[in-house]
Amino acid sequence: MLDLNITLLFQLVNFFIAVYLLNVLLVRPVRQILKRRQQIVDDMSGEAETFESQAEKSLADYDAALKQARQEAAQARANNADDGVHDESTFAAAHDLPGNQSGQGAQHDPQNKIHRILLPHSAYFRASGIRRPGDSVIVYAVYTKFKH
Repeated sequence: MLDLNITLLFQLVNFFIAVYLLNVLLVRPVRQILKRRQQIVDDMSGEAETFESQAEKSLADYDAALKQARQEAAQARANNADDGVHDESTFAAAHDLPGNQSGQGAQHDPQNKIHRILLPHSAYFRASGIRRPGDSVIVYAVYTKFKH
């Protein structure tokens, strides 16, 4: 059976000394390392949230700027098309070409002077990206100026 003598007391003292030494040498440093590690993780998490909110804000700003640029481009295209029709009708009126009474210019009448001259070159004009209504008048003016 169990003897209650002085050895039990030495064993208890030895156990408590071992627990104290293990606590001082192992448990406290490990706890401090875990605390520092958790603090670093919390700091990184805060930085990540900040970067994420900045990225969302930048993306929203980019989308707004892109939308505005698209609206401005659409407005510029509309203005250029109107200017082209106006230039074409002005040119047709100045050179007494048919089709200038409708306000649409001479481009839509296949019998007019511009189309008779430009028809052989239409593949070149399509390849060079001439698509606005007034472009054919501008090209015709340049073509006739440098033709002779």
